[in-house]
Amino acid sequence: MAGERGLVLHSTDDGATFQRLAIPYHGSLFTAELVGDREIVVAGLKGSLLRSRDEGASWSRLNTSDTASVTGSTLSANGQVLLVNQAGHVFDLRAD
Repeated sequence: MAGERGLVLHSTDDGATFQRLAIPYHGSLFTAELVGDREIVVAGLKGSLLRSRDEGASWSRLNTSDTASVTGSTLSANGQVLLVNQAGHVFDLRAD
């Protein structure tokens, strides 16, 4: 789950309990995706986009070409992260 003031909660027991993850961002987050077993992507205000590849132990900021808030995300059939922002742009998160 993602929320206000950089809130990211992660569950390893199908939602019975949650652990808060520390991230290097304290603004509003509007969407979160679990990508595979260990990768987490969160996004939100003013194009903020962060990724963890180690279940939230460490995070990296990703650059977007747009500063509009990212308001939604989904995983495509092939596991690609797709994001949409307030400007109506849809973009994908490329693996690097």
